[in-house]
Amino acid sequence: MDMSNLKLKQSHLMGLVFGGREGLKEDGSNIDLRALHMRILVEKGLTLSHWDKFTSHFKATLEEIDSIPSETKTVALEWMQSTRQDFKPAEAAEIAAFKAKGM
Repeated sequence: MDMSNLKLKQSHLMGLVFGGREGLKEDGSNIDLRALHMRILVEKGLTLSHWDKFTSHFKATLEEIDSIPSETKTVALEWMQSTRQDFKPAEAAEIAAFKAKGM
């Protein structure tokens, strides 16, 4: 596991979750989390179960940090919840398109 790369990805996620959305359209539609995660959905078998576990740990961590206002926590968790559908299993057409790109 490339820890530098993992830290960078976590930093990007925290920016999205906590409002670092300057480069995003108002509805966030110019970031495609599904496309960004397609490789690990197809090749590594990322599932909704993994998403559920990650989100559970994220929520527990937020609950432990008293310095984050409760409203900020609520908004962050709502945003996180809105991404769940991006981690459903890849469909046959998505897998075929991914493989056709030679990824």
